[in-house]
Amino acid sequence: MQKETLASVHVENVEIFALFNNNMKGEDSMDKKIIEIFMLKEALNNQSSPGGGCCSSGCDCGSAQSLTIGELVERFSKKYDSVGEFKIYKLTRENKKEFITRLNKVLLDSGERLVVGESNLDFVLSKAAPLIAVDGKVISVKNYPDEEQLYDAIITGKKIPMKSGCC
Repeated sequence: MQKETLASVHVENVEIFALFNNNMKGEDSMDKKIIEIFMLKEALNNQSSPGGGCCSSGCDCGSAQSLTIGELVERFSKKYDSVGEFKIYKLTRENKKEFITRLNKVLLDSGERLVVGESNLDFVLSKAAPLIAVDGKVISVKNYPDEEQLYDAIITGKKIPMKSGCC
C-alpha cells in the first residue's frame, strides 16, 4: 500500500511543492535526515557569484553550475523524498543572530574550530556559501551539487568534493 503526500519546502517568498509516493514499508519521517543549507539571500535562484563565474574572484573560469539551490531541493525531494527534509537558512537582517548561532553549532558538530560572529560572517559566507550540512555535519562547502551527488553524500557520509576547474 502506498500513501501520497504533498510536501512543501518554504524558502522565504518561494514555495516549492512536490507530490511524493511514500513506500509504507517501515519508512518513517523520524528516519529522515535533516539537510540544512546556509546561503546568502540572493543565492536561492542564482548559482553564480556576483563576479560572474563560480567564485567570488571574478576570474570567469567558465564553470557552469547545473542547478540552483531551489532546483536542487525540488529535484532531490521528487527523487529521494524519504531520505531527507530540507531546512534552508538565508541570511537576513532579521535572522542574523539565529543564523550565526545555528551555523556555529553545525561547524562545532563537524569538528571545525572556526567561530563565526557578526564581524566575520560576510567573509565566511563569501568563502563557504552555500554550506550544506546533513544531521548537523558539513558535507559541502561552496558547491552546487546535483541531486545524485547529494544523495550519495548522505548515504555514504562522505563530503561532496569541490568541482574542479573553479578557482
